[in-house]
Formats: sequence, structure tokens, C-alpha cells
Amino acid sequence: MRRTPASTPEAQPRERILILSAGVGAGHNTAAAAVKQAALARPDVEDVLVVDVLEQSSTLYRDLLGKGYFVLVDNAPWLVDWGYDVSDLPFRRRGPIDPWTRANSLPAISEIKRFKPTAATRVVRARLT
Repeated sequence: MRRTPASTPEAQPRERILILSAGVGAGHNTAAAAVKQAALARPDVEDVLVVDVLEQSSTLYRDLLGKGYFVLVDNAPWLVDWGYDVSDLPFRRRGPIDPWTRANSLPAISEIKRFKPTAATRVVRARLT
């Protein structure tokens, strides 16, 4: 039986996967790199883009979030844990984004739009408690 172009593997649409990460420490970016490597090994994946949303934001925003995170982890780890618990509830719609966060996310949003992903995921923290 003759194969039609639509039935060949090359004709099947391949995924363009977006991985969102926040480079607070090396863990998130290391996990994102591992997910990217695994995705690129699949024949149904065309391309993978890792976007570090903090790297895309302003220096002030990155420093406040990144350095502030480590200050809290060192001095009030219970507060960090509580913050994750209240902000990472599954299937819950979040409220409006504050203007400062919205402005700092514009470069990442532009990069995502240019890439045109067909699938997306985010690297989340691993709870060590």
C-alpha cells in the first residue's frame, strides 16, 4: 500500500514545547534543562524553549524576588512554605496581576509569542518537607 504524505511521520505536526522557569537558585534551571533534554529526545518534538521569567525581567525586579526569596528561606522558611501553600492551589483562578509584575513580564510574553508553542509546562519547586 502506498503511503500518502499525511500518513508519513514527517507530515505529522510536531510539538513546540515551552518550559517556564524562574531562576531562583540553580534547581529550577537544572530541572528545566533536564525536561528540555528529555523532550528533545522525542521524535514528535520539533523544538523546546526554556524561558527563565526572572532573567527576562528588570534587574530590580529580579533582585527583589531572587534575593528576597533567599532572605526569607534563611530567616523565615515557614513563611515561604505558607506562601507556596496559599498561592499554588491547583485549579484555582488567580486574581489580577499587579501592574509591576505585568510590566516585568512583557519581555517573557513577547518571547513566548515569537516561539508560538503548541505545549507548555512550568518547573515548580520540589517540596523538601
